[in-house]
Amino acid sequence: MKKEISNQVVVSKGERTKRLIIESATELFYKSGFYRATLAQVAKAAGITQTAIYNHFESLESLLTEASLHWLTVAREDVTEMTDTSLFAVGTMKSLVAANFKYTSKHLSRDALLLGVMFQAINSKRALEIFRSVKNGGTARIAEILDVGNRDGSWKINDVTDIANQIHSLLLGELIKLLIEPREISVERRTQRTLRGIAKLVGIDSFA
Repeated sequence: MKKEISNQVVVSKGERTKRLIIESATELFYKSGFYRATLAQVAKAAGITQTAIYNHFESLESLLTEASLHWLTVAREDVTEMTDTSLFAVGTMKSLVAANFKYTSKHLSRDALLLGVMFQAINSKRALEIFRSVKNGGTARIAEILDVGNRDGSWKINDVTDIANQIHSLLLGELIKLLIEPREISVERRTQRTLRGIAKLVGIDSFA
């Protein structure tokens, strides 16, 4: 429970413990892999008892999904802040793509959780909801930029929803490649490669 005192937000001990568990589990999942991790290992990494974890999460799977949801919220806020929306649609799309790659390259362990959620989505309703949230939120943001581009003359797209879905799939695929092989190519080159693919989808020469 958060209490606001004199314009300062005081976080309760329970919330601090939950955040500690999420941060410790995130690093453990990234280094060891979700299927090789245990709640006992999470507890050891966090410096708490396993019983304390059960006060916040009923299982390793629920910890994975809730941690993913937490970092997804943080990522959306950070990427939105990093994206320059004062430009024409071409500039905004370029900025959005660059922001996604910059964020992921700096927070590999956080975004790697989404891979775990994608696998869990097959058998977990909660994980499926989070994955759909990622897809729907990302696609909607891209569709907004495409609509602006139609209005400012950056491109002419008839089926905005379809193109937005294709762009999101392309971007997500490249972000997953970055998570799997972070040193394969530079973030800048990966960003440019993705923008070339998007340029083809929206029917322009380039985002230069």
